Amino acid sequence: MKDVILPGDVKRMLSQEAEALRTGRAALVAAREETAATRAKANTAQLLQGNPVLLRLREIEALAQVAGGSGNTVVVAVPAELMAGLSGGGRQGSPPE
Repeated sequence: MKDVILPGDVKRMLSQEAEALRTGRAALVAAREETAATRAKANTAQLLQGNPVLLRLREIEALAQVAGGSGNTVVVAVPAELMAGLSGGGRQGSPPE
C-alpha cells in the first residue's frame, strides 16, 4: 500500500467529523448522568415524603453544613413545646395535655 496524501480540505473534513463524534458522545454521557441524578433526587424525595424524621435529619445536616463556616449565624425555628421541654418548663412525669 502506498502512502496516501490527502488534500487539506479532506483532512479538515475528517477532523471535523471526528470532533463531532467526540462532542456527540460527550453530550450523550452528560445526558445519561443528568438522568441518573434526576432519578436519584426523585427517589430521595419519595423517601423524605414518607418519613418526616428523615426529612428533619436532612434539614439538621444542611443547617450544620451552613453553620460550619466561621462568622455564620443560623436562626432556627423550634416548636414551643420542644423549647419548653428543653428549658425545664415542661412538667416531668405528667402526661401531655
